[in-house]
Amino acid sequence: MCNASRFEQHARLVARMGDALGVDLETRVQSGELPPEVLDDLVFECLGCPKPGTCERWLDAQEEPVTAAPEYCRNKIALEAMAAQR
Repeated sequence: MCNASRFEQHARLVARMGDALGVDLETRVQSGELPPEVLDDLVFECLGCPKPGTCERWLDAQEEPVTAAPEYCRNKIALEAMAAQR
């Protein structure tokens, strides 16, 4: 099981990656467009990433919105698909 601070770190990274792609995940959950368990799945997928620091630095260096997540992003396909549905 992961600890709360590690989960929160990855939840922030998922939210930031969504924001970078122009996808407000929290708003989509609140509106019912995105089931909360799907957001949880994205965070759990991110927890398996060996490069959270690299991701954080990549996000810090971006001017939003970006057109694609980095190749190593474990949620690249899902987040880019959501961005395409805007």
